Amino acid sequence: MSPDEFDAFLSEVLLRLAEKGTPAAVWSAGCAAGEEPYSLRIAWEELPGKKPPLRLLATDIDAVSLERAAAGRYPESSLREVPDALRRK
Repeated sequence: MSPDEFDAFLSEVLLRLAEKGTPAAVWSAGCAAGEEPYSLRIAWEELPGKKPPLRLLATDIDAVSLERAAAGRYPESSLREVPDALRRK
């Protein structure tokens, strides 16, 4: 997902889901090493105000990718577009 696509997803989907006030679910299919689902969770938590519960399902066909995703450890190069304030959190 490109940065523009991610921003559009935030404003057009995540923000609207949060504003509804009912529990929501998002599926990250083909999540590979997990950058996308972690980014989605962080974005959800960073939305302003009280939010309903979010169920986030991340899947991939490759077991090794899922193990990497579950570990949540990423090289510095994959974090270059993450704002410093979020990295520190």
